Amino acid sequence: MPAYAVAKVLWEEPYGPEDYLKRVQGSLNRVGGKYLAFGRATQVEGSAVPQHLALAEFPSLEAAKEFFESKEYTELSNIRMYSARTDWLVLVDGLPSTASDF
Repeated sequence: MPAYAVAKVLWEEPYGPEDYLKRVQGSLNRVGGKYLAFGRATQVEGSAVPQHLALAEFPSLEAAKEFFESKEYTELSNIRMYSARTDWLVLVDGLPSTASDF
């Protein structure tokens, strides 16, 4: 079952998001992950809308954990820590592929 990483980020350096996205995408590919969304959020409801939102898909929760615990990602996350404030980054299981799997 797929899993997703979702992050609320406030980018403070103008080129931070572009640099981070380019570098992290290669690491995501190695564990079968990919970005589904990465950019400014548009408010529809609520009051605490993030400036930027990132959504990445992984083949499984285990693959997502492997990615975020890797030495390679730890080094790359320093770009985000330097260029942005990350209010939260969470992992969530995806839904089963068919309704009968519920």
